[in-house]
Amino acid sequence: MDFDLPGRIKHTRLLYSDALLPVFEAVINSIHAINELNPRKEGTIRVDIGRDQGQPNLAFDDASKVSLQHIKSFTILDDGIGFTDDHFKSFCTADTQQKASLGGKGIGRFLWLKAFDHAEIESIFTGSDNKLYKRMFALRLTPTGVEDHAVVPASGNELRGTTVYLCDIRPGYQQGLPHSSETVGRRIVEHCLEYFVLGSAPTIYVHDIDSADVHNLDQLFEEHVKVTSSVGEFSAAGRHFNIHHLRVSPGYQNSHRLHFCANDRAVTSENLAGKISNLAGNLKEAMGRPFMYAGYVSGQHLDDAVNSERTDFVMSDEDSLVGGPGWTTILQRSVESAASFVSEYTTSVKTAKEKQIVEFVQNRAPQYRPVVKHRKDLLDRIAPELPDEKLDLELYKINQVYEADLREQSSTILNSLE
Repeated sequence: MDFDLPGRIKHTRLLYSDALLPVFEAVINSIHAINELNPRKEGTIRVDIGRDQGQPNLAFDDASKVSLQHIKSFTILDDGIGFTDDHFKSFCTADTQQKASLGGKGIGRFLWLKAFDHAEIESIFTGSDNKLYKRMFALRLTPTGVEDHAVVPASGNELRGTTVYLCDIRPGYQQGLPHSSETVGRRIVEHCLEYFVLGSAPTIYVHDIDSADVHNLDQLFEEHVKVTSSVGEFSAAGRHFNIHHLRVSPGYQNSHRLHFCANDRAVTSENLAGKISNLAGNLKEAMGRPFMYAGYVSGQHLDDAVNSERTDFVMSDEDSLVGGPGWTTILQRSVESAASFVSEYTTSVKTAKEKQIVEFVQNRAPQYRPVVKHRKDLLDRIAPELPDEKLDLELYKINQVYEADLREQSSTILNSLE
């Protein structure tokens, strides 16, 4: 490698609670490899979980009611394009930009060595002579980083694809891993949610070698996420857009957000805080389960406007006859659609907020009684679940608006009498 790998690993930040992040990165690499080979996203990824057989059964799986050893290693297999010469060169280059257009940041291999003792890679790929070759190497925390690198002709029964072995997780990170293979699968769905929502995920399985349990992540998505979703559409300046509305667990994302997509990938996102009235930190379904709103907006106009790095959209803020809708209009229409979807869940939030305001005004701030009585519409500008100090400040702000409106009305009446 052409950089100081131990130095990079030392300065790479990875919390123990994020111990699965190296696995997520390997899975996303596999998704990219499959999509690069087959734009129709037809392919398979398998994540094998290996457990520490040298430890007693310290973990307990609530789902199966059996004890499980701690997870020690992961193996990620895919039937994608493989580690070609270009991919290997990129792998050995610091801060590579090869996958920038796919949203990749080039830090996955650093995370592997942050959490695991080493990684081993075997890959079958097509060479420049259109023949299949097998590349093998190990990634270790040494000055050279890549060790035992070899490329040999593939045998007749070997198929194109890559296997990544993440070996011997470090003790601190081992404690941060879930015990259940189903939980591992759900966490992968959480991290790769956009691929499942937009239909760009290949078939992915999680296989627990110890228990022989196999989880199809498409099924986990269908059972736990897609059942809470619906698809809408809207138009802006003559262009058509689709929007996927989802109610997701707070574990999937920590705020209500709109994600704007191009070519089946999320490019940018907008926090909806302050954009939709009465949008509480957590909304609640009919059965009381909390959820966050996630909206995924797509359309040909966004596909055409994404920049080459796939990190933003190149368009003006305002509409134009030639360029179509600007960002301001697209965002406004998207927020309106999202607001319509969550309206049935914000009604109770609005009721609880107005009750809190009335009680606060009656007991602590009677000076705001006129605005609460005569301009209830202004209460929509106040966020729900505010502590008293912030609520008092927000009431002061809308009271200023109310009094300014009264002064303007009085001035208009007096002028009409002259």
